Amino acid sequence: LRLVGSYLHERYDLSSAGVKTSYEGSSGFPEWTGVLTGAYRRGPLRLTATARYTDEMLLNRNWNYNGTSTRWDVLDNTIDERIILNARVNYTFDLFGGFLDLFGIVNNVFDKWPEQLDAGEYSAIFGGDFGNANWGTAPNQDRRGRIYTFGVQFERDM
Repeated sequence: LRLVGSYLHERYDLSSAGVKTSYEGSSGFPEWTGVLTGAYRRGPLRLTATARYTDEMLLNRNWNYNGTSTRWDVLDNTIDERIILNARVNYTFDLFGGFLDLFGIVNNVFDKWPEQLDAGEYSAIFGGDFGNANWGTAPNQDRRGRIYTFGVQFERDM
């Protein structure tokens, strides 16, 4: 087992006028992230699982803001925390003086899609026509859904 985690204490931009804008905990900059990996091997069988964690984030810091900027009244301004699970299984055969490895991989085992900001919602907030497109939440969430990969690898010692 291996656990690697990260905490983003501070992330900000400083304008030329000296105005500090913080981004930690907002979309693209979660405060907490982590990866837990577990592996098991018994003879020719190998099993591996990886869980990726992303903390809850604000979708946009300017929405529902009571400071000096314009307030956008948005019903839900959060991106829920996510755990994405990936799994892999390998089975290796001794064959013709080499090794034949059969493997299968499932990324995003539970098919968790990112939260979406509907184009109609986006249009109502910012104006303009954005059609029926949905807007994903970018780097911290899986935007592809479940993916299956199967393969064969042959390696022979020379």
